[in-house]
Amino acid sequence: MAVNQSQCQLLLIMFLISSPALRLVTDVDNGYFAPHIIRSGCPSSRPILIDSLYNKIKVITVKILYESEFIGSGVIIYSQNNNYKVITNAHVLKDNHFSYNIQTFDGKIHISEVVKTANFARNDLALLQFKSPCFYVASRLGSSANLKRGEYVLAAGFPFYLQPQFAYPANESIQKKETRESAQSLNDEFDFTPGKIVAFLEKPLEGGYQIGYNGDFEKGMSGGPLLNQKGELVGISGRHPVLWENSDNYEDGSQPSPALQTLINNSSWAIPSEQIIKVISDK
Repeated sequence: MAVNQSQCQLLLIMFLISSPALRLVTDVDNGYFAPHIIRSGCPSSRPILIDSLYNKIKVITVKILYESEFIGSGVIIYSQNNNYKVITNAHVLKDNHFSYNIQTFDGKIHISEVVKTANFARNDLALLQFKSPCFYVASRLGSSANLKRGEYVLAAGFPFYLQPQFAYPANESIQKKETRESAQSLNDEFDFTPGKIVAFLEKPLEGGYQIGYNGDFEKGMSGGPLLNQKGELVGISGRHPVLWENSDNYEDGSQPSPALQTLINNSSWAIPSEQIIKVISDK
């Protein structure tokens, strides 16, 4: 379900009620969401007040473009000396192409290239890098190891149905149609949704997916961030619920039990942040 900024604020209130640590934060280093002003974007951009989870997620989440075609979402994970790295899903990128465009929250488009030396093994992840004289905030990497069932998380990205060039189906729901028609800017094409952890698998599914949650994850949001209640990046979302009977395999080739398979089909899934940290720390 796409939401506008007013609705986002309501969702945030609900999210914060369950997250007393966020409401008590007074130090940026400890909580990351204490109100503070940064100049994110190009020098001519207006300063942004990072006073809410909505703004924090918005500035780290990007669009991945192949030429001018929107193909998925991503998140900035590294920012230093005009050099930036963006993580996304490998399945978002087109085969045998090495150059993509990245659109940041300020609407700027940056030419990027795939970091071919980043070895994510069998995980559905890919790393892009770009240079820019503009300043962009990088996400704060957290650990997924301590996630508990029932814990609140937030997923974000750019749903296909909100994008201008999307071919809208004839059976598009009235709610999606109204939301799409009201979208007038890059910010309106952005969406985030709260959810709860429903499972953390002992061993990953194919692609490295291990974190299950019940958020309303839409196509186009693949490669976008999954954040914990501290605002830390704990995963990269890439699988949405399926509406048909499906049969998944773990990475080792074994299969989940029938009961667990039902849960897998009905949940959204993310790859743990540890798989990112493991590779990035070597770069």
